[in-house]
Amino acid sequence: MHYENVATHLLTSLGGGHNLVSLINCITRLRIEFHDESKIDRQQLESMPEIIQLVWQENNGLHIVLGPGHAQRVREIMSSLMEQELTPKKDNKHHKTHTISAYAQYSLKKISAIFIPILPVVILVGVLSTIMSLVSNRAAEASIGHSATVIMEAFHYSFFSALISVFIGFYATKEFGGTPVIGALLTFILIEASLLKENMVFSGVLVVLMTSLVLSQLEIRIRKRMPSTLDLALTNLISFSLALLIGLFVFTPLAKFMGILFSKSMLLTVYSDIAIVRMMTGFMAAALFLPMIMRGYHHIMVIIYLLEMQYFQSISLFMVLAMAGASQIGMALALLYKAKKVENWGFVAATQKSIVSALLGAGESLMYRITSPLKEHVTWMIGVGAGFGGAWILFQQIAANSWGLSGFFALLFIPTWSSMLLYLVGYGIAVVMGFIVTMIFAKRWLVRE
Repeated sequence: MHYENVATHLLTSLGGGHNLVSLINCITRLRIEFHDESKIDRQQLESMPEIIQLVWQENNGLHIVLGPGHAQRVREIMSSLMEQELTPKKDNKHHKTHTISAYAQYSLKKISAIFIPILPVVILVGVLSTIMSLVSNRAAEASIGHSATVIMEAFHYSFFSALISVFIGFYATKEFGGTPVIGALLTFILIEASLLKENMVFSGVLVVLMTSLVLSQLEIRIRKRMPSTLDLALTNLISFSLALLIGLFVFTPLAKFMGILFSKSMLLTVYSDIAIVRMMTGFMAAALFLPMIMRGYHHIMVIIYLLEMQYFQSISLFMVLAMAGASQIGMALALLYKAKKVENWGFVAATQKSIVSALLGAGESLMYRITSPLKEHVTWMIGVGAGFGGAWILFQQIAANSWGLSGFFALLFIPTWSSMLLYLVGYGIAVVMGFIVTMIFAKRWLVRE
């Protein structure tokens, strides 16, 4: 892929930098908000071979699926081109809408913008945590001593949890319109005050988010009224001090109460002592996850993962939801078999390439090339297959220490060899059930054209 050409053509097709409100990327997509849809050349976008899928959003939004490894490079070049073309503007009035759906999508975009930049750190933390766990277990078996284990656990829990909390404070404040470094400093002060350390892993995500929002709003409003001669000295001081007090005495107790409700609901479902309840929860969660992804709502799970890590020191839901990708592979294998029967070799080639990416945890290529065009027919089949895998995961109580790419790469986040094996069994169950259900119910005409 020639990134400069792709970035230039995309920017031209989208109406130029003046037509873009925001431009961010996740692993596989460009996430774009624009002012005027009439300025966008849809035909030119649809003709670009580098684009896997265009996903149009409500409230002037567009996701452009480019595939893993491409989205960030294209976004960086587009941002550079926009800086040459534009002077900074603030015009977010188009966000104001009275529909619940639009408000939900706007909130999810904010969540994505906050958490997507820290995903590489979260993945690194998970991989290092797995290595530390495996080394600790081996050290214990070899009777090396308890001190090495204590040092490694302290390093992980204190340093990485604090680091990720600070990153969340930084990006949340940035997204809410405040000064990012002030948000990071505020988070650090709260951590040092030991009010975010009731659990040492990913502590206080709710406190950080709420305090960052208040800090940003205070800063914006105070700056509007502060004389320019006093702005640098007083605006940040006043907003920081007020946000700190609110964080300490309002949001910390509130977050604790919300956390109790969350933990109790998890204990009744995901972590229930009754196996059949866990299995039903796993089935439903895995079965419903693919529709969430297709609508762009899956980033809300980041907060759920962080809260689960905070209160249970592990993440079972990530393992459960990974089964949706596994079942999608089973569906694709069944359709691949049917496509060979009707000699649709174009479908066969596209599916084979997408399956390889999906096995490595990047399932969006498969989703938008195969699943999305056939979603009315195959989504429920994938859901059924995923449900069986999710039920197995919670029946065996398999948990990860972080999250990131799924597929075989999810093994990097599983801290014990036995749990890795059980995860692979669950993954296989989801693939097989997705294959069987699709073979039974999918008709050959789905893959004829």
